[in-house]
Amino acid sequence: MSRLNMVIADIDGYYACSLAKWITDNHSALISLEVYTKQDSVLEFLQSEGRKPDILLVSQDFLEVCREEPCAKTTIILCPKGSMDKYPQYYCINKYQPADVLFNQIIDYYSETCNDGGHLAKGSSKTKVVNIFAPQGASGKTTISLLLAHQLALLGHKTLYISFRSLNNTVLSFMQGTLAENLHNSFSRLVYYVKQNKSNLAFKINSLIAKDRETSLCFLVPSHCSLELDELTGSELASIISEIKATGNFEYIITVSDSSITQKSLSLLESADIVLMPVKPDLHSIDRIAFFDRELKKIESAHKIEVRSKIFIMLNNCSQNSGNTDYPYPVLDSIPYLGNIEGAKYLFDKKVCNIMKPVANKLIEQLGTGYSRGAENEYKYNYA
Repeated sequence: MSRLNMVIADIDGYYACSLAKWITDNHSALISLEVYTKQDSVLEFLQSEGRKPDILLVSQDFLEVCREEPCAKTTIILCPKGSMDKYPQYYCINKYQPADVLFNQIIDYYSETCNDGGHLAKGSSKTKVVNIFAPQGASGKTTISLLLAHQLALLGHKTLYISFRSLNNTVLSFMQGTLAENLHNSFSRLVYYVKQNKSNLAFKINSLIAKDRETSLCFLVPSHCSLELDELTGSELASIISEIKATGNFEYIITVSDSSITQKSLSLLESADIVLMPVKPDLHSIDRIAFFDRELKKIESAHKIEVRSKIFIMLNNCSQNSGNTDYPYPVLDSIPYLGNIEGAKYLFDKKVCNIMKPVANKLIEQLGTGYSRGAENEYKYNYA
């Protein structure tokens, strides 16, 4: 995915570097950054040939210099909230607000004013989408999907977790004391972008992604209201996955959905490269899987889609006496009953996460990602 060239020009070096560090830490795949804190160095940069930034963030102190040498595709003025009316000819944003809010305002404005953002959505096609789905409740979908995403991130794979469940407690699922970046954003904003047919959707989606500081696992913060998910159609959900996948910013996208068979869940199943189906080894679950398979055959025939060949069983809450059962899909692995793990105190406890390591490795082997990482970006600071 091509990166935007952004320049921050502000006499307040501490502010400029703090903002640059936040953007680099959270959006290095999207933004290439330079920071200037002296007027002479800003002017030298603007006068140099072939160095036209996509976005120029400039404070009031450097505005006159930028007026003399206009070169950026988009110029945005950083100023205190009370001074924003002084520059009606420019787009102004309040510089003293949460970094994620400020960043989204920058991206929104750039996307609406520039018509060349299509190149931003062209990335690697080797990203793999893993959907966690089960036709029966209480199968362990949420726990397994979170632990799998967490484990993939711990193994060094760039992973995005998205819950499409109506009752989504993604943020609450992260262990106590682990803070995440970008929590002011939410799935609610994504719904707005999709329904408004906003341009550069892939780039905007990436600007909404939060990141767990401890593991670097990325995720979308849940909606403000669970009913907002009802506003999206199955095709719109598939479009969201397609847009994120096209950026090539992630090796794995882990999705989880409700247990019912709907157009939305079918779209997510179709969008996946592999479907992991948690199943408890009890008679009710076994019968439910058999019934689901019969229904899915009918749906595949009627709608000319292919899903069954992607499904792998994940045996959950297994004991030594679980025995062998014939399932309509191959078994990828089994997970023991977590209550048997002594000392585990929370979901992302190391002892719990280690249970998922063999599963993650088998998944990687099954998918054969072949993903190639790009170099991470460091911002360039100009002292002179």
